[in-house]
Amino acid sequence: MKKFTVFVILASLFAVSYSLEVKSCSSSLEIPKSVTIKGCEKSPCKFHKGSDLSAEIRFTANEATKTLTPQLSAKVWTLKVPINLPTEHQNGCAHLKEGQCPLNANDEAVYFVEAPIKSSYPSMKTEIEVNLIGDNKKSHMCFRVDAQLV
Repeated sequence: MKKFTVFVILASLFAVSYSLEVKSCSSSLEIPKSVTIKGCEKSPCKFHKGSDLSAEIRFTANEATKTLTPQLSAKVWTLKVPINLPTEHQNGCAHLKEGQCPLNANDEAVYFVEAPIKSSYPSMKTEIEVNLIGDNKKSHMCFRVDAQLV
């Protein structure tokens, strides 16, 4: 019985998924329910050039939508610079791990995003913004996280 109890406790510990504390983009935009970024348990996240940023984002649709378009950007000094996603990641509906489009108002979904951290990017501290846009250019969730490119 002791072995079984220890196994259950260890399995529970490994199953725990840490939700990263993130910042709101603005008071008028919804913050996601949870954000999990691979390799990052607390801000600032360290991203290695030549690797990929991978994140799972749990959010609630604030209105019905047939489409989801991810918009990522990085703050470079005072400029907001778009991060271009590979073509296969530009349709957010195709990257829902839970839920599916069309989404109804108050549907919960989990979006998976993957973006390259190019080797050509400078080593620097930045702030990354992730926004998921639906029909009528309405944001369904938006968050910012401090990051360091190394």
